[in-house]
Amino acid sequence: MSGGKISEVCAEGSTFYQVNGHLVCAKCGPGLFYAENTCIQCPEGFYQDRAGQQDCKECPDERTSAVGAFSISQCFAQQESRELLSAFDTTTVVSGAVGGLVVLMLLLAVLIVMIQWRRSSLESLTSANKSHYPNPVYEDSEKEVIT
Repeated sequence: MSGGKISEVCAEGSTFYQVNGHLVCAKCGPGLFYAENTCIQCPEGFYQDRAGQQDCKECPDERTSAVGAFSISQCFAQQESRELLSAFDTTTVVSGAVGGLVVLMLLLAVLIVMIQWRRSSLESLTSANKSHYPNPVYEDSEKEVIT
């Protein structure tokens, strides 16, 4: 390898990796193509089902794919993707709104119950204090205060 270029080390369509100090050549796998001494993912709308290729295959008939597609079966109609995304967005928004309202209503119900419980506790405590510890100021409030 001394004096040789890296591109001369590996066969066309393969790239190199260094493993434990050794140079290892490997073909670019499916979903990838070989360019400029490296493996690159196939772009959106393309796929590659074979290893060691220098380009990707275009999805047929106005179909598209995600980046890195490795099979023609991963090509799908563009309209399908829009419809699926639209349905997903609508479902997500509606589900989130309904779920949020349910949670809000439950929290409101718990808050109301807690407030009523607190009021009844305070009322029973106040009435218990009045009966056990009479306060002459309140009991004699009808009497005239002389100052």
